[in-house]
Amino acid sequence: MDPYFQLVLRPTVHAEELDPWINVLGVLGGTQISDDPLWTEFDMGRGRIALSRPIRGAVSGEIMPGFEVADLAKFERFARAAGVDLDWYRTDSYTSLKVRFGDRSLLVDQLMESSRVDNLADVSVWCDVRIGETAARTLEAMGMRNSTRVFYGGSAAYLAGVGGVVVLPVGEPLSRHIVLDVDDVKAETDRLIAAGFGIERSVVGALPVVRGSRHEPLPLALVQSRE
Repeated sequence: MDPYFQLVLRPTVHAEELDPWINVLGVLGGTQISDDPLWTEFDMGRGRIALSRPIRGAVSGEIMPGFEVADLAKFERFARAAGVDLDWYRTDSYTSLKVRFGDRSLLVDQLMESSRVDNLADVSVWCDVRIGETAARTLEAMGMRNSTRVFYGGSAAYLAGVGGVVVLPVGEPLSRHIVLDVDDVKAETDRLIAAGFGIERSVVGALPVVRGSRHEPLPLALVQSRE
């Protein structure tokens, strides 16, 4: 098994109000595949985004990197053999793998079924986090590949095969944003403005940043990396 072709990046956004996220991800072409208030998930094509109200000590506005895989048991065997520090994490409603790196951790879950249709434009999900060199080694052991591309003027990036990019900043992170790599930034920003969202320019990388309908900034930015 080559997990590079099975890992799907799925960061989780903790927010008191989920509607602004649900609306903006829908405008950007996301397919909602779960509508549980405790776990609302969107398939963006090349990566997924989960939304959850703050639970179990989470803080509103916090973004937690995470992944989904097609076969959780096979991935567990592969990752453990590669030296990844992980254990099964079980609750009454789901079973995950908790991957540890230093004093941090992330969850890997079973890939959720999606009804996304093939004719929708794929949006690549990037998760920009400060998780250090230990995490970089762990991501490689999990089967991610280091990208030779330069992100944000010097950040390292790790690719998850089915979809998603984890960006490890060298220096200041992009305020722990989720970044959506779209085909046409201008077209997407025009669509968001028409739907009532505000757009501003980020100081880092001059990326358009989405603001909610009440003008609170969402930790969401758009970039166009493909020609």
